[in-house]
Amino acid sequence: MLKIRGVNVFPSQIESAIMGLEGIGNCYQIVLSKKAFLDDITIKVEAEKKMWEGGDVALNTLAETLRSRIESVTGLNVQVTLLHPSAIPRTEGKATRVFDSRNSNTKSILNQSRS
Repeated sequence: MLKIRGVNVFPSQIESAIMGLEGIGNCYQIVLSKKAFLDDITIKVEAEKKMWEGGDVALNTLAETLRSRIESVTGLNVQVTLLHPSAIPRTEGKATRVFDSRNSNTKSILNQSRS
């Protein structure tokens, strides 16, 4: 479970929104970061080759559709980045889907305030 802007989110909620959408590949990443003390979430997902070749209008429409599907499931406004097919590295074992860089920023701020 992830806590983002006070909302509990399960990665499986995001996965269900991604996997049910035509034009989206199977590989995705959830990237969490902090921007000005607020949690930020970006979903990086591979578009299928036919969508990638469809041009910017098709990609923008697909990204907006995915963004609103994720928002309806989680209640969060997320950023969606569509990537070229095969842009996300494949692994033989279990795929790492969540990348959280929020803690490193928080620790450095706490350490500075204690000095």
